[in-house]
Amino acid sequence: MAEYNFTQAVAATTWTITHNMDAAGIMIDVIIDNGGTLEKAIPLTTVETDDNTVTITFPTVQSGFARLIEGGEQVTVTVSWSIGDINTATYDSKSYDVSIYNNFDGMYMKSDGLTFFLVSVSDNKIYQHSMGTAWDISTATDDGEVLNTTTEGSNTRGIDFKPDGLKMYILKMNPGNAAERKIEQYSLSSAWDVSTATPDSVTYLITESASMTNVRFSADGDKMYLPDSSQDSVRQYSLSSAWDVSTASYDFQQNVGGIGGTPRDTFFTPTGDQMFLLDNDAPPKVWLYDLSTAFTVTSATLNSTFEFTFSDFPVVLGFSDDGSKMFIGDSDYNIYQYST
Repeated sequence: MAEYNFTQAVAATTWTITHNMDAAGIMIDVIIDNGGTLEKAIPLTTVETDDNTVTITFPTVQSGFARLIEGGEQVTVTVSWSIGDINTATYDSKSYDVSIYNNFDGMYMKSDGLTFFLVSVSDNKIYQHSMGTAWDISTATDDGEVLNTTTEGSNTRGIDFKPDGLKMYILKMNPGNAAERKIEQYSLSSAWDVSTATPDSVTYLITESASMTNVRFSADGDKMYLPDSSQDSVRQYSLSSAWDVSTASYDFQQNVGGIGGTPRDTFFTPTGDQMFLLDNDAPPKVWLYDLSTAFTVTSATLNSTFEFTFSDFPVVLGFSDDGSKMFIGDSDYNIYQYST
């Protein structure tokens, strides 16, 4: 049975391990250096990029060691978190100006807190940004355009990724063209490098509404969610083959009119026990719902609300990998950071 020992001398949130064992199903023991004390740890995620490479990530920078053994079953581990009361969130006095991108309407934050992507509705492009300090929006810088999606249609409004960074999903929502109301699926030849994305020629054509505003997936890729601003609802879909939108079928909608107002974006905790809904009705809010059945929107009950005070038109919502930071982008082209 082959074995490989790895040392991460420089602390980092991502360890990329090239073991060259030419095998899948690698078992990993991880030891981190906690101020001189060695402790066994469970990473945030563990992904086998290919048969010779494993990438593991942590919520914060870590140094230490990993022991890899061929054989067994590789799993991806996610950190579970929940919020007791969203109303207690406080502004960190940190923001990021993205006014150079007119009319952005989609955001995805990578789990290491160092990279995020914004979608521009007006020019149908995806732009990448880096944070010098993980989950600190005040340290963000613009990396520029990484993908033009015009060929696949206009009115690009939402973005989501498979956790390994090898699949990307774009919402096209053109009210005047039914053929451009769809979820477009892409493959990335290099994980998280959107410039390597190519369309899979796999789509889900949306016939339920012409006013969807974003797209999100469950952690396992079996469910898809589209907030519907005209119907004051969140629509849920099931995928018979995980992460393959061509296998999606419409389940039902959860009406939030009178409670959630006009939904713009959604976000789910890793275990699907809570759902966050960004509402741009005045006054704009983030609504937190508890889900009695994981990732099932019809089981939602209201937990608490948070009022957004910077603009009357928030458009995108995101959280850090542990839920301790919340990010809201608005139509005044700023992204604001909060502590939950």
